Amino acid sequence: MAEANAACEANDYEAWRNAQPRYGGPLVAPRGHMAYTSGATGRPKGVVRPPFPVDRLAEHLAAVEAVVEQAYGLRPGSRALWRCACATRWC
Repeated sequence: MAEANAACEANDYEAWRNAQPRYGGPLVAPRGHMAYTSGATGRPKGVVRPPFPVDRLAEHLAAVEAVVEQAYGLRPGSRALWRCACATRWC
């Protein structure tokens, strides 16, 4: 901790950053999220998605990466700038 404080005091961000332990991802799965329907058939409704099982997270991420690579040619470390039009006439 003293090394991190000394690096901060010296405004040496890179030394401070390199002294930090590497982040290995979440220890628990994030909570599920709430998605809302548009209400096209009545009132809008909230749909709660359950959290993803943490023991399957690596498998899921590998599958998502494979789909993105196949569909868009993007791999981990790729960079892309995507321009999207807003379909709601707000812009």
